[in-house]
Amino acid sequence: MIDKDEYPAFELDRATDWMEEQCYVDGTEAWYVETLWRHAKKLPSYEVPLIALDTDLQPWDEVGDDFLEFCAHCRLVMDADMDYPIILTPKGAIADGRHRLAKAILNGDSTIMVKRLSWMPEPDLVFDEEGNTL
Repeated sequence: MIDKDEYPAFELDRATDWMEEQCYVDGTEAWYVETLWRHAKKLPSYEVPLIALDTDLQPWDEVGDDFLEFCAHCRLVMDADMDYPIILTPKGAIADGRHRLAKAILNGDSTIMVKRLSWMPEPDLVFDEEGNTL
């Protein structure tokens, strides 16, 4: 019989989920999540049906074909704090909260709390056509 205490737990090189490192990118402009939260802070939160949100999202680029990176993102989804609403752009795109949206879907929820920006602040980063920061 195997004694599970003889083996170490799997340590994932966890994907980072720090607000100052995460960005919402729209074309050649990007906003740090911290910036978006600063502008959304005083906005009201309201509940929306999950079916009303755009789930045609590109998965996280960092995941790629690496199984352990996928597992690290699964851990981030499992640990997502549902006390925070997701942030939507004026057009309804998800600017912050994909892990929370994924968790809500996996939990079988039918709604989620959101804050919707009425305008986008000045971008924190601007890129040229090659993806270099201007």
